[in-house]
Amino acid sequence: MRAGKQSYRRATRAHIAERLSRVAELYRGGQTQTQIASELGLSTFTVSTDIGAQIAVWRSQAAVDIHARIAAELESIDRAEAQAYEAFEKSRLSKKISAASKRVDPSDPSRTVPGVVPQHLCLGAAASDRQARSATRSPVATTGPL
Repeated sequence: MRAGKQSYRRATRAHIAERLSRVAELYRGGQTQTQIASELGLSTFTVSTDIGAQIAVWRSQAAVDIHARIAAELESIDRAEAQAYEAFEKSRLSKKISAASKRVDPSDPSRTVPGVVPQHLCLGAAASDRQARSATRSPVATTGPL
């Protein structure tokens, strides 16, 4: 091809791209095809063709945008699922309860003080003493099992 034809085609492509963007701008602005055609000095067929081409571009961009958004959402769901699984696995591990380690077992002989009787044992002993004293004073006649 000759150099003159290439520059003409570049100029024509640039002119068409400018026309398409102007038609799209007016179309998004709410003008009808007839209004756009009269404003730009084009035929309604040319405007209709340009709008159809622009709608096809918008649809392909929307499809790409939707696919990108879906991919981003799926990544977010994968991260949340991984965090939930880690928390689940952590919850299955045996736990050391700090409050239980601080509790004192009253029956543990290493925890008792020599010469001091724990209070709960004193109550039981006092009750036993009262029963023993009352049994020695006056025997109670029982009729049948207690």
